Amino acid sequence: MRGAMPAINAPPRALLTRALADEVATLIGSWRQTTLSMLLGALILCVVLREYIAPRDMALWIGAILANQAWRGALARSYRRANPLPEDAVRWGTRSAVGSTIAGTLWGIAAVAFYPDSAAHQALIIVSLFGVALGGLNPR
Repeated sequence: MRGAMPAINAPPRALLTRALADEVATLIGSWRQTTLSMLLGALILCVVLREYIAPRDMALWIGAILANQAWRGALARSYRRANPLPEDAVRWGTRSAVGSTIAGTLWGIAAVAFYPDSAAHQALIIVSLFGVALGGLNPR
């Protein structure tokens, strides 16, 4: 046939399932790294913006980060204990995505609620957001 595309063989389902399971294991296993990244970024942000942000607001925000990361740590421990099958990756991945969504939301809140009038401090918030995002990348 003229103009027909050659057939592309899709990877076997078992290979896709294994790949997803490996991705989920990597994401869940990186909670220590993401926790350190978030806490370091939050500490720097709060120290520099201490004159602009109410201590109570900073404490609430950092408390929410700590609570979410503690939950993500508990998820990581449960994941290791369960030693799940590759077929369970979607369920564990969904749980991990909830924690990541909450973390992203908390940083989004900081970017809006802690946004000062100073251009230098605005740049700091942007750099902190990038730092936290890059700190969450897995080097494996």
